[in-house]
Amino acid sequence: MCNFIVPASVKRGDLHITVSTNGKSPMLSKKIKEDLEETFGEEYIEYINALGDLRKLVLEEIDDIKIRKKVFQKFIYNDLLNQYKRGEIEDIKKALNELYNKVIQEF
Repeated sequence: MCNFIVPASVKRGDLHITVSTNGKSPMLSKKIKEDLEETFGEEYIEYINALGDLRKLVLEEIDDIKIRKKVFQKFIYNDLLNQYKRGEIEDIKKALNELYNKVIQEF
């Protein structure tokens, strides 16, 4: 028996997901962690790095906050990550850059 709680965590590069049941069920925390590890695989490391690079570019090139928000939404609410996970896209950074070039033409 102890009097401290250690949350279960999943780390994928800069993505950190932490789960805790506040000590009520460490086994459930472990199970949820295992589920998260399957859902958030190693591909998230490259994906998040590419998103970080694009975020810098968007902040430099687009002054209008409303347009920025729409661009960021296009980066996240699309099927590129799933396509990457299925092996349909070989280079997620290149795919996101192509999406960015397409999106900025809309504005």
